[in-house]
Amino acid sequence: MIFLAISISCSSQASLTPTTVPPPTPREVLDQTSRTMEQIDSLHFKLLHETGFLELAPGLIINDVEGDLSKPDLLDISFNGSFGGITLNTQFITVGDSAFITNPLTGKWERGPTGVSSLGFFDPELGIGTIISQIYLAGFLVPKEQISEPEPIYVISGVLPTEALLPIVGQTLENLTVSTELTIDSDNFHLLEVKISGSVTPNDKDNVVRIITLSDFDKPVLIESPF
Repeated sequence: MIFLAISISCSSQASLTPTTVPPPTPREVLDQTSRTMEQIDSLHFKLLHETGFLELAPGLIINDVEGDLSKPDLLDISFNGSFGGITLNTQFITVGDSAFITNPLTGKWERGPTGVSSLGFFDPELGIGTIISQIYLAGFLVPKEQISEPEPIYVISGVLPTEALLPIVGQTLENLTVSTELTIDSDNFHLLEVKISGSVTPNDKDNVVRIITLSDFDKPVLIESPF
């Protein structure tokens, strides 16, 4: 009877011992983040150049881009740069099939090019989720001192094919890779920041470093036609 009591006691204590869950691997974190980002309906983003710039066309330089995206057809972005040495500050909006852009010289709204949509950013086959899924040689990095997010984060480094960034920068180099560093919210697997180091477009210099930050996930976005 004493042996039975001891056995029952030990069994009860063992059942109460919490099971240790192994930490996720970098690949598991990236895969979950990819799935999470594909489900996002709206967000705010910034594209900054720590070094270098984005040359969309000969002489057309883009330094920074910032805006809001909302499925399926709302887009409001502002970008600054230069063309032929003249400073540009332009806003671009799409609402449904209509597009509008501010004239960089007058600041007045004009009809813009159609066929541009926010949907590509969220596209399961082309968007941000797919970009994340193409990262390989992934590994955890110790969070940097300059990152001061209030919630816990993962910082993951990896290698990314340049072609994967086509939805973000347009024409890309082929059969090359760039180094990436991702900051991910470990509570909900939201992608907070991507740092891309290396040449992505044919006009890039070798030392280009781009930083994309994402925020305001699934918050209501008000984007209206200026006319």
